[in-house]
Amino acid sequence: MTDTIQSNRKKYLEILRSGKYTKGTIKSDERGNPIIESEEDDKGYCTCAILLDNFGEEKNGRYNIKKSMKALGLTTKDCAYMQQKINDTSDDFNTIADRIEKEVFKQQ
Repeated sequence: MTDTIQSNRKKYLEILRSGKYTKGTIKSDERGNPIIESEEDDKGYCTCAILLDNFGEEKNGRYNIKKSMKALGLTTKDCAYMQQKINDTSDDFNTIADRIEKEVFKQQ
């Protein structure tokens, strides 16, 4: 793992813990797409949206998830796990950051 990836992971965890984002949708389908049931869900963020917001490269008004994943050294499986097993809980972002650090980042 490169120093850049380690630095990006640290930054991502700090962002999750910062309180800058409010929790949005807590459910996703089998492909990891958010299931938005209310206006509050749509206004808030999930872990993947925060990843895109901070590490994605915007092109033609869309963010590239592959660039975000590469910046943190994540696989598609890692991202699906983060979205479906960690974000899809009622946990706050501090707890989610702890879980990502332990269950995703430490596994690699």
